[in-house]
Amino acid sequence: MKFQTVRYRDILALLSLALVIGCGGSSADLHGNLLPPGTPLPPLAAEGWLNGPGPTVEELRGQVVVIDVWAFWCPPCRAAMPEMVAAYEKYHDRGVTFLGLTSEGTDTLSETRGVVDSATLSWPNGYGAGATIQSLGVQAIPSVFVIGRDGRVVWNIDRPGSMQDAIESALDKS
Repeated sequence: MKFQTVRYRDILALLSLALVIGCGGSSADLHGNLLPPGTPLPPLAAEGWLNGPGPTVEELRGQVVVIDVWAFWCPPCRAAMPEMVAAYEKYHDRGVTFLGLTSEGTDTLSETRGVVDSATLSWPNGYGAGATIQSLGVQAIPSVFVIGRDGRVVWNIDRPGSMQDAIESALDKS
């Protein structure tokens, strides 16, 4: 499967459509529920991890972290993946840690693994992470968080404007 490169402002439009057709709640539900900037990152837990072991608390301490919450069945999530890969390629050598999380469990692991492989998501992706995703306040996907070196949310998908520019701005400031 080939993924088309999509700008994050296009993804915002797709996210709005997805909210209406069922990838998450209503847009009114989404706003105000994601962990706001300045909030400490809750513990990350998943049933298992693809692309290596999940990070420990010690490994994340002092790191800038990008967390992408997605699901294999969500078209806007898959449409966003090329831009996430581009951000990874730009920032991982600068010490930024990328993580993916999905609430999908072992019963759909082959579908999740297929998307991870076809989209070339080379960073750890936790599956069965529903409790962590809930603690992040996610009610619609895709949702993206940037966590600063202090372990607090710097930015999330609720921010207006281009997501690509906002992610890069948050990462450049972190």
